[in-house]
Amino acid sequence: MLTPRTITLTNSPPWLPPSLWLRVQDLRHEFRFSRPERKVLHKKKHELPSVWAAKSFVLTDGPQAGGFWRSESAPWSVGMMDASFFPSVRRIKNCKSVQSAGSTFIKICLGYAMDRRPGSCLMAMPNMNAARKRIQDGLIAMIEKSPVLAPLLTGKQDDKASLRIKLLNMLVYAGWAGSPTSLGDFPAMYVIKDEADKWEESDTSKKEANAHDLIDKRVIAFEHDYKIWDNSTCTTEDGHIWQALLHETQIICNFWVVCPDCGTHQIMIFSQIKWPGGSKADPVTVAAEKLAYYVCHACGSQWNDRKRDLAAQKALADGRTGWRATPSAEWLDRFEALKKGDPQAMDDAIDLGEYLRQHRPAFIGFHNPAWHCFPSLSECAAAFLKAEREGLDKLKDFCNNYAAEPWKQVVIETRESEILKACCALPPQTVPAEAVALTCFVDMQRHGFWFVVRAWARDFTSWKIHHGPLPGWEEVEKLLFETSYPVEGSERTMRIWRAGLDTGGGKDKDSDVSRTEEAYFWLRKNGQGRGCRVWGTKGASSAIAGGRLRVGKPLDKTPSGKPLPGGLQLIFLDTDQLKDAFHYRLGQTITGGPQAAWLHSETGSDYARQITAEKKQKNSKGIEEWIRTSKDNHYLDCEVGCLALADPEWPGGGVNLLLSPEEMEERMNQLSSSKKPHTQKQARW
Repeated sequence: MLTPRTITLTNSPPWLPPSLWLRVQDLRHEFRFSRPERKVLHKKKHELPSVWAAKSFVLTDGPQAGGFWRSESAPWSVGMMDASFFPSVRRIKNCKSVQSAGSTFIKICLGYAMDRRPGSCLMAMPNMNAARKRIQDGLIAMIEKSPVLAPLLTGKQDDKASLRIKLLNMLVYAGWAGSPTSLGDFPAMYVIKDEADKWEESDTSKKEANAHDLIDKRVIAFEHDYKIWDNSTCTTEDGHIWQALLHETQIICNFWVVCPDCGTHQIMIFSQIKWPGGSKADPVTVAAEKLAYYVCHACGSQWNDRKRDLAAQKALADGRTGWRATPSAEWLDRFEALKKGDPQAMDDAIDLGEYLRQHRPAFIGFHNPAWHCFPSLSECAAAFLKAEREGLDKLKDFCNNYAAEPWKQVVIETRESEILKACCALPPQTVPAEAVALTCFVDMQRHGFWFVVRAWARDFTSWKIHHGPLPGWEEVEKLLFETSYPVEGSERTMRIWRAGLDTGGGKDKDSDVSRTEEAYFWLRKNGQGRGCRVWGTKGASSAIAGGRLRVGKPLDKTPSGKPLPGGLQLIFLDTDQLKDAFHYRLGQTITGGPQAAWLHSETGSDYARQITAEKKQKNSKGIEEWIRTSKDNHYLDCEVGCLALADPEWPGGGVNLLLSPEEMEERMNQLSSSKKPHTQKQARW
């Protein structure tokens, strides 16, 4: 039963008519508030979002699904969600890695707003399917499972549509970047931009403002109350989240962990992750056996995954969140110094809570690499090892999804002098001692051929040892099947292991057979059985999804219809991707990185001129592509072919599978000894 309330009137209240003043003492009125009225009038005690989540937010996916969110499971997200609702903060940029609880962080912030600070919300997703999935599988499940959010549902099925949720106190609407109409006239107090670097733009967007500008205008009516979250992994330096982090924030925050052994506060960096075997270790073994560990900057203690998690949890002690702020204008230089091994680069960063109270910033950013998050240290190490072995695609994945950094396409300047910086002391036509194989690519032209021979180490470091023009097929056969190159520092020689032949070249006006048909017939006769395996290649007409090359269907006739007895199978090359990879590796020779592509000591301007015959630039649609700037680019085509021949995607595998000469000799000795009879009886058998 509701407790009655009594109102006692004071003498001569100004709002009461004078004729009733004498009767004030006789007036007495009792009333009761209903439950809905009391619920509306009740003022909730202030709670930080992280405190609210621990008793109100139920996880709907992952290993802890069904339980309440706990700060120790993702300690780095505590400071992010609490700072989001600091009174002065309006825009929050989160440049994140995979498995860093980014989606959970956003859902907790939205759930807290639903319960404590209701207001209309617009969620902008990469595409319509993602928008529907976020509403149906994400938010509705989150609301229904929460004891404080579930009562906000209206009970009407229409209020839980595929792209919107209508609650008793607010509306949540989902739009997507490719549809300006879905981001249109909808005033919103809260805006969430999810995975903005993966947004799909449509042709209609050319008639409208930029998608980000359209979305930002939704909060104009809530000038003093709005919040905008940018939550995305990185792509490139020009990508939205990296540019927003650097240029649309006042401060950028890094998460500082605390060493469980010595108590030193520090930012985790990848160079401090170690594992047995270094760059020669097998990534599968490192990941499966959890071999990686982290080395403390101060005391040198080694952290396994459990200790790493403990170091992150200790950051929450003493009422602090672990996040420290650096002014955005200074952050990038300090961050680069930190990555190079200077642990003091950000020593003067200020605790985030203290910075918020002192400076009251409106725009803040967070940088969230994987080292202190959910991925194991061994998973991070394995991703790096795969990047070193498998090339650019895996390196992009490591930079974007683990380091939370943009992929930087390293393209050598088009000056010939820059190309020749990749020259080393190796004499021409000499194989370095660490090489395990030679690849050769022959570029066929209307008259004659061009070739490059490249030596490969098993870790994909390579050296150009020979290049030049060839007048005819006889010289091609002599190069591929008869030429032996001396191995540096030994009496051994090495012949070409695998070769490719470009099957283009046009038609000779003095012949009834096209150059392509000549190549097909020559490959049928010489491709196998003469020592070096020779493959026919062709440039792919469009980008190859999921790789740099693909195997074509068997051909039983030439382009003009001539029969091709026995058939022929071509390898199609994604030349744009391979040119990216080759220029990247040339750049590695200057920076001292892995998979460097060296040139022999007598490489001259004739070679450099052809390598710089193409440059990468954006076309009218904003898409990067390689454009030929001078006529002769034969050596560049040959280098692209040599790289493809050594790639793990090539039929039969890459050079990483080959044994070194010493290992080959040891293997042969083992096989030889295993065949020797141990007894006279065994000998008879």
